[in-house]
Amino acid sequence: MKRILYFVVIGLAAFRLPAQPSSKDLKKHRLKVLESKTQNKAICSLDTLFCSGEPIASVRIIGRDSLGNVLEQSINGFGQQESLIQISRLEYVSRLEYVHKPGHLSYLFSFPALDLMCEMKSNSAQADVYETICKYGLIKAHTLDTLKVETFVILKGRVNLENLTTVKTVNDTVAPEKSFVVKRDILAELQFEGENILQNKIMIGSYQESTTESPSGILNKLSVYNALGALICSATETSPMSHEWRLLLYRDNKFISYTSTTGYDREDILKYLITQGYL
Repeated sequence: MKRILYFVVIGLAAFRLPAQPSSKDLKKHRLKVLESKTQNKAICSLDTLFCSGEPIASVRIIGRDSLGNVLEQSINGFGQQESLIQISRLEYVSRLEYVHKPGHLSYLFSFPALDLMCEMKSNSAQADVYETICKYGLIKAHTLDTLKVETFVILKGRVNLENLTTVKTVNDTVAPEKSFVVKRDILAELQFEGENILQNKIMIGSYQESTTESPSGILNKLSVYNALGALICSATETSPMSHEWRLLLYRDNKFISYTSTTGYDREDILKYLITQGYL
């Protein structure tokens, strides 16, 4: 009997059901979840976010306007107090000095654990933030998918400018002043030994090539590290095989757009980082 009660309590906690929901509420909930599954949609029902019928996170509404529209909300892992994603309607966040354009919506997505944020704009009067979370695959196994989040942030092109104290490394963080550039002839030809980058036979850093999924398809990605192992740049194509890149530069937390030459994407991006003093 205790075992049965245990699973009942866990089930209710996972779905964050309100206390004693009415039969009418439960019927609406079941229909919405079925719609999410059959139509491959994102829905929020009984404080739970569903992607294609699968519960992936809990939703906590923090603020509404006088008409009941959600101004701020938190997406949390089940049973967790820490927010995975914080979402705010920008026209109501005066500290960002955002000028609202009638007929358009814009939301600020913040990822506290990663010290990153980006802006999602809509060309219509409605913007479905839940559909965005599911479409970009930001949450996987009830936690953030950091690679998908990074891709989302880079494509949207905004970063938390209040967090400039550290840069990311493979296993830890390194203060920016230690994110040094190796002394050598920066005009010398680049050489490669595996994933190590050399100039004048001196190792100046390393790189990793990978791909990531996006709503527009598979995107190429290049991660560049300095000689200390600090991640100094994440470069992601804006659309498949476009050779148009968005570079997130971790030393000063800024984005730049860059166009590479077909067949020389890696070399072009590395040369840009070298000439600009990042590598």
